[in-house]
Amino acid sequence: PVHIEVPFKTASEAEIDREIDNLGNAYHDYKNAPANTKVKADSVSSSNQAVDDNGEDIAALCSEARLYELGKGLFPAAFDEELVGCKKGEEKHFEIEVESNPCMLTSIFSKTAKVVFDVTVKAVKKVVLPEITDEWVKENFGFEDVAALRKLMGEQIEAQKGEIIPRIMENNALFELQKRLEGDVPQAMCD
Repeated sequence: PVHIEVPFKTASEAEIDREIDNLGNAYHDYKNAPANTKVKADSVSSSNQAVDDNGEDIAALCSEARLYELGKGLFPAAFDEELVGCKKGEEKHFEIEVESNPCMLTSIFSKTAKVVFDVTVKAVKKVVLPEITDEWVKENFGFEDVAALRKLMGEQIEAQKGEIIPRIMENNALFELQKRLEGDVPQAMCD
């Protein structure tokens, strides 16, 4: 016999809380931080100019006002590192080598060896999460109150669990059986 732990099929309060938090995160907003705030792992509003090896603008990277969140991979880590420590109104001039930063747009990858940026930080932005209230839930989702939303979230979690629990149990049983395997797997089976 194989003994495994059966996952809970019902949604826990913690799971529902996580889903509600994720929902709030999806509806976040931004506010300007005080002018002397230095960029850390924030978002910034900036104007960006970018040119290639020939000094020609790279339109896809240029913007008069771009909201950019550091650490999300839109630009390479080298770009983010240049912004860390900047304050509102600060200008930065720097180069990024395209070859060592493969996340740069593939359309420019073969056209230039480096991108020269001129970035002006217009504002450091802080994320503002909404307060999950009955009014907010009703306005954004049409539910009567937070309790109704939590009930639906619980039902959705349980439906998802109902679909995956049999596979989880099968995998857990296989992992237990795997511990009993002695010797080597025959090459024919590997093939």
